[in-house]
Amino acid sequence: MVNAFLVLLLLQGTTQDRLAPILQRWRSGAEQERLQALRDAAALRPDVGDDALAPFAETPAPAAWTRPDDLIDVVSRERIVSWYGLIVPLLSSRDPAVRIRTLEELGRRELRRFSGAVVPALKDADGRAAWNAAYTLVQMEARDRVPDLVPLLKDPGASVRPHVLHALLRLGSREHGPLLEPFLGDADPAVAVAAVQVLGRVGAIESAPRVARFLEASEPSHRQAALEALAAMGARDQAKKIAERLEDDHTLVRWEAVRALGRLRAREYAGRIAAALENDGGLAPGLEALGRLGLRESAPRIVPFLETPDPGIRWRAVRALGDVDAKDEAARIAGMLKDPDSFVRLCALQALAAVGAREHAGKMLELLRDEESEVCQGAAEEACALVTADQIRKVVPLLENDDSLVRVSAIRLLVGAGAKSALPAIAGRLGRGPVLDRDVVWAIGRLGGRGSRDQVASALMNDDELVRQQAVFALARLPGTTNELEAADRSAPGPTRLAAGFALVRLGRKSRAEASALLREFLLHRDEPDYQFFPDEIFDALAVGFDPSMPALLDREITLEKRVETIKDLTTRVGVADTDADRKLLRRLPAGSTLSVRRALEWSLGSDARLVPVQGTITVMDTARALEHWQKRLDAK
Repeated sequence: MVNAFLVLLLLQGTTQDRLAPILQRWRSGAEQERLQALRDAAALRPDVGDDALAPFAETPAPAAWTRPDDLIDVVSRERIVSWYGLIVPLLSSRDPAVRIRTLEELGRRELRRFSGAVVPALKDADGRAAWNAAYTLVQMEARDRVPDLVPLLKDPGASVRPHVLHALLRLGSREHGPLLEPFLGDADPAVAVAAVQVLGRVGAIESAPRVARFLEASEPSHRQAALEALAAMGARDQAKKIAERLEDDHTLVRWEAVRALGRLRAREYAGRIAAALENDGGLAPGLEALGRLGLRESAPRIVPFLETPDPGIRWRAVRALGDVDAKDEAARIAGMLKDPDSFVRLCALQALAAVGAREHAGKMLELLRDEESEVCQGAAEEACALVTADQIRKVVPLLENDDSLVRVSAIRLLVGAGAKSALPAIAGRLGRGPVLDRDVVWAIGRLGGRGSRDQVASALMNDDELVRQQAVFALARLPGTTNELEAADRSAPGPTRLAAGFALVRLGRKSRAEASALLREFLLHRDEPDYQFFPDEIFDALAVGFDPSMPALLDREITLEKRVETIKDLTTRVGVADTDADRKLLRRLPAGSTLSVRRALEWSLGSDARLVPVQGTITVMDTARALEHWQKRLDAK
């Protein structure tokens, strides 16, 4: 043990000896020498780590660089967080192109520490730079800068407020309401209405009475803003005042009042909303509002608009029929599957799933061969819980279809239907190209294809990053050794290594501290294309890895004797303890459905439903709430 410690000290000393002359060149050399010093230091990164390179950021950089792009190139290529501080002074460059590029490079969550230097750039004389400053703050998720942003709503510069408003609308939260409310009384109407917009977006319902005063504003756009804000807040107690705007002398205000009453589910005004369908072009907002009210008796008013020449009205009518659960109109909705407009066809698929129209599943499956990719995918997603065993057998031959989109959609449907009998046919498609391989490997994992484990393991050597990730996630679901996953966790490149980490979390091989570190790493990269499949996997891995009872709860098979009518029906029958307050039932399972609890919840509630174990039961959360839950749980002492 002593010898090992001495060797470690010797290696550390050797590393510092190698860095010392490079650091000296960085501190005292000419510009090109300093840039080369950074490159040389970065070359030692695998041996010394990022912390050892931090001193290169602690030395004040020159106030002006003759070739600032070279510095930005080095910093952006190496992506050492502390080094980004070297380019912050470039925000004061005389060249707007340099300022813009610097802002673009700073737009990452892990660089939030530099957000204070970005705020003044909102007042940049160059409009492009000012816009980039707002965008950068959003990318940084710099919510702690909201108190600095709010006063800038009153900046005299005409171009400043739109940029500040853009940032506030995306960074503000309900807790910032008290900061914004005083601006409702500002003498400048533009400032006051900006406060209205932000208070609405952040859901500051405490401010609803003061926002409602703007319903009497002389400027129509201000009345519109107030209506939209009150609806976004969920200010149900203001419905009477909102309804008064149905008689407004400005058309756009009347339409916004219709939308607001729909969002607030103010069913007592259903008759007046329906009347909007006949008046001054209010079809679009009227149909949207009737759908949101969710009154099945509204269906006869909606059906005639399936025949209108305008596809924008047809899709709204189809969607509204699904929203009001117009199960008696399922045949009319199914007829829209042949509509010439692709979005109408997609909405018809969604509406049939919303009413649980199993009798039309065969017609839905025909759209697996649609010419539009969104419709093919929609057919797979919407029909998978409605199909019969005979219909599943008819889908299997589509795995041999000449169109890759049809093949992928068929795989998605078979997995959604839990069709384990199709596993041999699915596995036989492996090796037919990277896009298909991703879905094949994913399907083998989801369907528990233990007989294809060796094929999945071989996919770890695939040239395609996303195929390797899916292989990692699939292996965690299949019985067998963890050797491949542990090797990937040690030495695979970035995204695949992170996937292996979460795979080991699923298998109970990571501590809470290790899982927390993996989650933080994911958050740094979640908007990057190579991490697109992670959200669907990591929440499941955390749930299974840290609550051994979850697999039994989720895999339990249930048979529904009655049709699911409401979200309460669903949660009661599958044993869910809690859901988000505003969670909506997207699809309804028909009577006689037999499926696992997992499939019942995922299909009925949609892709944003995260199943989280809480005290031995299942709680359904949206992605943001689930993320917050796991962050707190993993970091708890």
